[in-house]
Amino acid sequence: MSTIYVNHEPPTYKEQLVHTARRFPRYAKSYVQGLFPIVGWLPRYNLTWLTGDLIAGITVGVIVVPQGMAYAKVAQLPPEYGLYSSFVGLCIYCFFATSKDISIGPTAVMSLLIGQAILSIGTAEYSAPQIASCLTLFSGLVTLVIGLIRLGVLVDFIPNPAIAGFMTGSCITIIIGQLPKLFGITGIKSSLAAYLILGYTLKGLPHTQLDLAFGAVGLVWLYTVKYSVQYLTRRYPKRERLLFFFGIARNAILVIVGTLIAYLINLHKTTSPISILKKVPSGFRQMHPPITTPAILSLIAPYIVPTVIILILEHVAIAKSFGRVNDYKSKQTIITIVC
Repeated sequence: MSTIYVNHEPPTYKEQLVHTARRFPRYAKSYVQGLFPIVGWLPRYNLTWLTGDLIAGITVGVIVVPQGMAYAKVAQLPPEYGLYSSFVGLCIYCFFATSKDISIGPTAVMSLLIGQAILSIGTAEYSAPQIASCLTLFSGLVTLVIGLIRLGVLVDFIPNPAIAGFMTGSCITIIIGQLPKLFGITGIKSSLAAYLILGYTLKGLPHTQLDLAFGAVGLVWLYTVKYSVQYLTRRYPKRERLLFFFGIARNAILVIVGTLIAYLINLHKTTSPISILKKVPSGFRQMHPPITTPAILSLIAPYIVPTVIILILEHVAIAKSFGRVNDYKSKQTIITIVC
């Protein structure tokens, strides 16, 4: 039995163009839907999720306020800029995100990097907020281009050991960077290298302040509640939901109680025995468009690429770590962290 071969002429360029044009609306719709994952899950949202979301939202809100201001100080910026960054990021995050475990807003590593850039540039012509806003604007634009043209596929080639090393190094840097504040030791710049901060902290131990009592009690509370909840959940499985919510709320409880104690301590005193933030300007008076003159661009240009790399690595590392369990899209994360 003979075999008959039929030769098909390859489509012409015009035919390919027509075929693509016909499918373009469907491709465009799929692309836009991919940019906004909220379109997929919002119609399926139900009230059973509302309780957990409310508790999580309130807890995150209570924590983000002091955390954002602390990171702003690390970045050599006034504390209100940390609030601005936290507020904008959380409001926009839900429209683009696929990961519930990523923190959108000020982070320790990025704050350190921005702070180092500000200290290195250090001109009298431009203020720290002007340098930071211009650097973040252009770093965000570069990251946005990477996300929109789907170059985020490159993050799939980042090896797991590199991600583990980055996350471990970040944790060590963050912990060491908080030691001077924990012990109440002043005069140590948080933008210094981790080994220098550790050395200066050890040298300054004789000058430890009352801040250590607040910090140590807070750490003991957080870890005691965490492991107690895990133990009690195994022993009393019927109360798992109640214990879960209490474990989540431990951070908010610590912030509220700590703030109340600090207020009572300083109620009738002119000088505070502990480090407090003092007055923070209300409203959005400090918000303004970034300055993008050629002079400031030439100053921040060397820091754009490192900022983009750290920005992507920091968030994609978390997305990939949790994504193995929750099916997060690390490429979508690149677009999310820009917006």
